[in-house]
Amino acid sequence: MTALCEVCEEQPSRFGLGFPLAPNALPGLPDYLRGECLWICTQSECDLAAQRRAVKAAARSGVKLSKVWRVHVFDQPQFKE
Repeated sequence: MTALCEVCEEQPSRFGLGFPLAPNALPGLPDYLRGECLWICTQSECDLAAQRRAVKAAARSGVKLSKVWRVHVFDQPQFKE
């Protein structure tokens, strides 16, 4: 998990948004995308941007996403510098 949101790079990361790791969870998804996620903050703009990135990444491989997976919700303080 990254210390800062991978979209805005300003707020602490709180959860990951991306693709399932299981091989049959999303047929046609290439192996390099399985289990990948963007670590993002709680801002709705970052959530929507991460969803758009996931849709585009899947579409490049001919996969149409019907949902996006959220993983590892964190409500605790993040990294200290």
